[in-house]
Order: sequence, then structure tokens, then C-alpha cells
Amino acid sequence: MAERTDRKRLIEYLPNLMQQFSEIKELMRVANIETDEIYARIEKTLDESFIDDCSVYGVEKYEKLLGIAAIPGESLDFRKNRVRAYWGLDGQYSYKRFVQSLNTLLDGSWNYDMICDSEHYRMTFHVYKDEHLNMLDEFLQKVLPINVFYDVHVTKDWSGSHYVGIVWQDDEIMEWR
Repeated sequence: MAERTDRKRLIEYLPNLMQQFSEIKELMRVANIETDEIYARIEKTLDESFIDDCSVYGVEKYEKLLGIAAIPGESLDFRKNRVRAYWGLDGQYSYKRFVQSLNTLLDGSWNYDMICDSEHYRMTFHVYKDEHLNMLDEFLQKVLPINVFYDVHVTKDWSGSHYVGIVWQDDEIMEWR
């Protein structure tokens, strides 16, 4: 959040007659330093209240609240994406919400493939970045029901094929790429 510069100085709230005295000017100048500090802290608090605007301090608070352990060396954006993916998952969510969380966590749907075999309660994931492997595994452990088995693989080479999501009529197998 940008710092506000449109605030009136304290001396501007006084009548013109009082603004002329040097003692009052000095008193208001010193008081402005204090009020500027208060406003800066309020703005910092507001910034830390939103995932998109928060600093490392704010992300650490969100991670502690959500029970996420950060790994040293992870970027701030990477950590914010993980917090966004976990935020709002309270155990009751739809398949659509699950896919949205995966897209947020993995920086978009193009960074992974997901194959769902609902008949056998099995999901297979292929991720294209090494750093997504542990993060996806940790996420799936927290959000998937205990009777759903899953595999996560890192795929280094991209094939030239394009796949479209398919849902068979009997809803047994879904493949998303």
C-alpha cells in the first residue's frame, strides 16, 4: 500500500491566528512526527492483513496460523502462493475449489498434470518443477480424504501432445492436463 501524502498537517487544523506563533509551529512539527509514525504503523498493519500486500513478517504469521512450515530459501511470492492455496480450506470443499487451490499453489494449471481414477480412489500428479514436489505432497496430505491414494512425480521432459479434460459418462476416470 502506498504511503499517504494527502494528509493535512496538524497545524492546518488550528485557526490562522494560532498558526503564526513560533512555539505552536514547533509543537505541531514535533507532533506531526508522532502522527506520521502512527499512520505508518496503521498502513503497515493493513498491508500485513492481506496476503498480496504482506511482507515476510506477515507471511510468517499466516504460515504459523495455517500450520505450514517454510523451507529456507523459498521466495516470498512462492510462500504467498502456498498461503493462498491453504487459505479457506476447512475440510469442506468441492472439486472445483480443489483445482483452484492447486492452480494457485503451483502457479497455474500448466505446471502440473492430474489424473483421477475415482473408481479406485487414486490420483496421479505430474509436476514440472522440482520445488513443487514437496509442496504438492504436503498440500495433498492436508486436503485429500484419507481413503484417496495419490502419487506425485516430477516430469522433466514435455511431450508435444495436447490433452483436453475428459469425463466419461460413468464418472469413473477423469484425466486433466
